[in-house]
Amino acid sequence: MSIAHPHNVVLTEQAAAALRDEFLGWQCRIRQLSARQGGGRPTAGMRPRVLSSRGDELSPGITLLIVEAEPADSTALFRH
Repeated sequence: MSIAHPHNVVLTEQAAAALRDEFLGWQCRIRQLSARQGGGRPTAGMRPRVLSSRGDELSPGITLLIVEAEPADSTALFRH
């Protein structure tokens, strides 16, 4: 599978940060849906494939662990 990229697109630091934030938001949303509607069972989206910029598969799936920068509130929630 090949991914076509325009030759005039430059991934700036700001664009990379926005892409990262969108990806993390998506990961959080699918985990919420899994907990609310799927009985907590993992979904395929929780193990996304990794492709190179040319479209070559680098990994069939990676496991993501999302840890908050300030986890005190979450820790208290889990203790409750």
